[in-house]
Amino acid sequence: MNKDYEEALECYSKAIEIDPKEPTLYSNSKFLECHLSQIGSAVLIQLEKFDEAITDCEKAIELNPSFVKVIQIISYCIRHISARRKL
Repeated sequence: MNKDYEEALECYSKAIEIDPKEPTLYSNSKFLECHLSQIGSAVLIQLEKFDEAITDCEKAIELNPSFVKVIQIISYCIRHISARRKL
């Protein structure tokens, strides 16, 4: 595991503790994938914690139902989970 991702996850976790009602923090802590890097979210995905990424994205939607970009992140995670189950 890349130490930078672990440190980034710690920083996002601290930010969520400070402002738990900010939906972008939940999505930003999950996904640093090139074409979706503007949303953030890579940390858990890069750490291959797809279930946790989905949980945080669901929290982002709960806080802001119009934050539809997180649906892309959830879809990405589901595809990876599904691909692993096929192996």
